[in-house]
Amino acid sequence: MPAVQCAVCKYPNDLCFRFCQMFGYKRRVLSSVAHSIKDVDLAALDARLAQLQMLSLSTPYAKQKSSLKSEFEDFLFSLPGRRSLYSATPLDVCRFLSWKDKGGKTQVHGLSCPHLGKNGVFPCDCPSHLSYKTVDSYVGKLRAIFRSIGREGDWDSSLSLDNPAASLRVKEYLKSVTTEQLQARVTPKQATPLFLDKLLLLSRHWTERCLPPRSPLPTCSF
Repeated sequence: MPAVQCAVCKYPNDLCFRFCQMFGYKRRVLSSVAHSIKDVDLAALDARLAQLQMLSLSTPYAKQKSSLKSEFEDFLFSLPGRRSLYSATPLDVCRFLSWKDKGGKTQVHGLSCPHLGKNGVFPCDCPSHLSYKTVDSYVGKLRAIFRSIGREGDWDSSLSLDNPAASLRVKEYLKSVTTEQLQARVTPKQATPLFLDKLLLLSRHWTERCLPPRSPLPTCSF
């Protein structure tokens, strides 16, 4: 039987002992706690849980992830062998990201293109791709999709298990897309952040510039 140590001599007694067989210690028995909770409304509790679940599914991120999941499943099903989320590989993820490029709006100009480094779409033969920020967002959502079905952890190439979106191959794909767009000088428009300490220094500077110059203090001659 399972043993319980005596609180004084540490002798292992039976689980339901009342007196220690070695020391004679009288075991304290906890009084039963009165059950004061009655009439639990399970329907109301389940309704509350369903409400919270619906709220979590109605966020923009959840809707985007659900839409991407449906699109990815359709893409996998169209591959030879009718693949699914449970049999997808890193190559399938890279193929899907490359297939999504058809809807990209970021024009990547070559080094010899006169529109190199310019934002917008120009009448040249340079292709349009997904922005590397968008690709990064897709990879993050795909990782979450695979985690939701139990495929967690980094990809194990020897056993072909775990999360294929967290594989080295997908990371290299994202790195290649980023490098290509950086070399083409495709940079997102983003304002330089102005933190509070710099804002205080700037306001102090302009306050001093706007104030009239101070007259010099008179000097005393002895």
